[in-house]
Amino acid sequence: MSNPGTINPFPSSAVARFSSLDAEPLPTVSTDAVRRATSLLDQYLLDGAIEGETGKGGVVAIVGEYGTGKTHLALTMLRRLALAGEVKSLYLDAPADSFLALYRERFIPRLSRAEVRRTIEEYYADIVAEDLDDSDLTRPMANELRARAVKPLTLVRRIGLMEGKYQELLTGRLREITEDPSFGVALSLFLRPEFEAAVWEWLCGSPADSALVERGVVSTLDTDAKALQAMGVIALLYGGQRRRRFVVVIDEMEKILSDSSPAEQAEGVLAAFKRMLEIFSKTGALLILCGLPDFLEALPDDSRQRISVVIKPDRLRAEDAVRYIEDANERSTGERSLKPFSTDVAAYLADLSGGNARRLVRLCFYAYADAAGKTVTRAIVREVAREQFELVSQDDLRGDIVRVLTRNGWRFETSRALTTGKNKKRADYWIPVGDGGCALFLTQSILQKADATNLTAGSLKPENDQGSSSIKTLLIVNGYLSEEFRPALERQFDAIITHNLRTFGDDLEAALQGAIARLEKDASTASYESLAAKIDQSVRQNNQLLRRFDGLAERLMGQDVMQLAVERGVTSVFATLAGGRTPSSRFPEVDRAFLDVIQHLDEFPHFSDLRPRFMLDGRPLRALFFLEGARAAVESFREATMRWLSADSPSFSLGELCQQHDAIAHQFLELVEVSELEELQFALDRIVRRVDTENIQEKLLRLGRRVYDIAEETSGKRDRLL
Repeated sequence: MSNPGTINPFPSSAVARFSSLDAEPLPTVSTDAVRRATSLLDQYLLDGAIEGETGKGGVVAIVGEYGTGKTHLALTMLRRLALAGEVKSLYLDAPADSFLALYRERFIPRLSRAEVRRTIEEYYADIVAEDLDDSDLTRPMANELRARAVKPLTLVRRIGLMEGKYQELLTGRLREITEDPSFGVALSLFLRPEFEAAVWEWLCGSPADSALVERGVVSTLDTDAKALQAMGVIALLYGGQRRRRFVVVIDEMEKILSDSSPAEQAEGVLAAFKRMLEIFSKTGALLILCGLPDFLEALPDDSRQRISVVIKPDRLRAEDAVRYIEDANERSTGERSLKPFSTDVAAYLADLSGGNARRLVRLCFYAYADAAGKTVTRAIVREVAREQFELVSQDDLRGDIVRVLTRNGWRFETSRALTTGKNKKRADYWIPVGDGGCALFLTQSILQKADATNLTAGSLKPENDQGSSSIKTLLIVNGYLSEEFRPALERQFDAIITHNLRTFGDDLEAALQGAIARLEKDASTASYESLAAKIDQSVRQNNQLLRRFDGLAERLMGQDVMQLAVERGVTSVFATLAGGRTPSSRFPEVDRAFLDVIQHLDEFPHFSDLRPRFMLDGRPLRALFFLEGARAAVESFREATMRWLSADSPSFSLGELCQQHDAIAHQFLELVEVSELEELQFALDRIVRRVDTENIQEKLLRLGRRVYDIAEETSGKRDRLL
């Protein structure tokens, strides 16, 4: 605890978020990345370009790992733009995994109806002015339009020009970026008061009403491709104005673009995304994309070529840490001071955090509080790092490891003594593979040289090892790994896994599968023993799945559960008739994530819907039982999450809750076979309605992370998430 009456000058969450550009900004360390970004903005404000081509905008990507300061850098750029005036800027944090959600939930709500109408009017005025420039008689009217001294529609009607002609010109301009003529028709109708409300509803994503349909607006903005077209149109309208600058920041791009997107869906979306990038590049608009490196890797080469500049936030150095602490103190107390830190401890913070801005800020906050008015020492920093990053007990960690090993059917031993040459080590877990095997070593946080030395002593790797050793070693760190010691450890271990509440099981499973595959590949021949071991592994996996299913079936197949399922189905029907589920008024963003999955599960019939009409049997019925269980699990997950968000001092962590859901979802999808889901889908296609079994599998597996990310941004309780 800090001294009574003192205020901790460091933010507890260490996560940048957008509130408004008027909010007081947090301290910004002037790194090379910051200086490059501000120089780029100065050039953009000067001539509307970022590469010296006057009259053109551009696309900038800010790319980095978690906590490196991507969002903070983007917000710093927006604040600099706000000071310049005549700049329309939008900050959009990706709310879900689609551009349609981004458009409807972020992009359009950031625009006002009156402002969009005025922008269309000015763009329309420029089109009319270009046409009137051809004659000496009408050139003065063109000048009036460019000076915004007269409304274009009023002038057209006053001098008897044909409105249809200019509507065609507008539609022709927009056809450069979209093949849909609805945009040109709708935007020209937007200038007429009797159609303004209807066109605005259409722009917000509603189907066109009959008055618009009669005039040629026949499409609906209900797909990712349409949403991207609409964003490109708005960018053209704003960016095409000579006196204005239009800037859009899209944060967390990895939520929308990832390698896991279905190929058939990704192809059309990426093509529309590429066209939007071209629009920003050709007009005076600026698009800033922020995200993990994954999103850039998901883009095809021709789309990456449309990105003019890539900025990677710098790792913070010792002098940066000193400057940040001084800035934070000055902002809080008015006095520029390093206390209660020292230059040495500030440098240690930079080293320990690996230059990661979020980790450094978080360590500063807790070290300041833990020092309680005394000088912060290296020992205090290490203690804080252990408390903040060692999130599970060793027993819980071992339980997680055993679950991964058992799920995959790997035979294993504990506390196995291993000898290579003169070196001896005791592995916490040993997975035999052929004549060798895979050794797992567990450790707590590695914060100082002694921690690393103990681990690197007595290496099991033979000298001049070329990756063909019969032993593969994995180091599992339950806590914090200082970047200073990572290179030495990477030379001694084949893989290093740092425990993460959300991804540890997947990380460990992937690392073990890779290591075991390499060991099997290195074997010169497939011996009888190795073949027998593979068969034994498969038998253990199948037996485990059968045991899980038998236990689950006892609970799911009983008469009481069948009756409960029927009652739940009837309840769902009445809820639908009454208008559906009522979202949480306090946390609508979190609730929307659950409703997205629940609505897809509701595409599958409840038992009460099926039994009066027909009976499924065999494998399709088994699949339907699992989906009914998944529906109940998601409902329970939703209820527990809402209790956590509403509680002042929740008795459980959201991280554990999300991890629990992930485990349940994986268990359901392991027990039900893909072919069973396909048979269920085929049966329902013929008898009930079209359902999508592949989509629901993906949504169930992604729900935990999605809820965690949204709650992290909306709850205001990030320090309690874990």
